[in-house]
Amino acid sequence: MPEGSSANNTEAYLLGLSSLKSLNLANKYVQKFVMSGENKLEELILGHPNKYYYNPYWSSDTSAARISLTGSTYLQKFNLQNCVSFRSALDFSPCPIINTILLTGSSVSAITLPRNGNLIELRLPITIKNLIIDSHK
Repeated sequence: MPEGSSANNTEAYLLGLSSLKSLNLANKYVQKFVMSGENKLEELILGHPNKYYYNPYWSSDTSAARISLTGSTYLQKFNLQNCVSFRSALDFSPCPIINTILLTGSSVSAITLPRNGNLIELRLPITIKNLIIDSHK
């Protein structure tokens, strides 16, 4: 756990899980997700396709609700569907081979995609204000 943090039930810190390939935390209702160091995670599910899904812990305070994908060079699929209270921006630049990003039903305001990516499926929320695409195939 990072210095100055305390244990609670709304934050997920993944440390030393270098062989994990898929992680589904949709039913854990996290508020903050931070990846630390290189990992082999290919699929990260924080949301759910059910339109009635609701995570009460994503805060309208964008400094509290945070997702960091640092070290996620193997990440291919990301799901934040129906996390309506998540209003922060997302940076996928550390994820060079990501091919599926599902954000419908969330309130994500902006996303940054990796350079020279090979995106197959991108589902954006109606709240998107900024989309940065650089040399996608």
